[in-house]
Amino acid sequence: MSGRSLARLARAEKTASDARLRMSETLDEIQDKLSPSNILTEATRAFREKRSQVQSHVLSSLLSRPVFATALLSGLGWALRKKPGLATLLNLFLPGSATSSPSAHSTGSRPLRPRRRRANAPEETA
Repeated sequence: MSGRSLARLARAEKTASDARLRMSETLDEIQDKLSPSNILTEATRAFREKRSQVQSHVLSSLLSRPVFATALLSGLGWALRKKPGLATLLNLFLPGSATSSPSAHSTGSRPLRPRRRRANAPEETA
């Protein structure tokens, strides 16, 4: 082969090597973007942004209609008279604002106790 052919071949091999390197880097970037942890992080971020938008929209709507807001919140309070339902609702819209366990001054319902079986009661069969 002549000198020109060898130089052209060397340039072509260098170009191919550079292209393989760029393709490898691109594949690594795609693999990082499609990793489960990255997808979860992006989904969580998008959910938080959307939740923030909904919260601000609801708050502005309620502030612009105080009579409607009072009626709505009164009905919601009546429907959620028990603390567990209220805590769930508050944690849904205001994370960290409601406690998961009732306080000492809570007026919520009593915890359920297991029923005791009477010693002389006949056993039921299915």
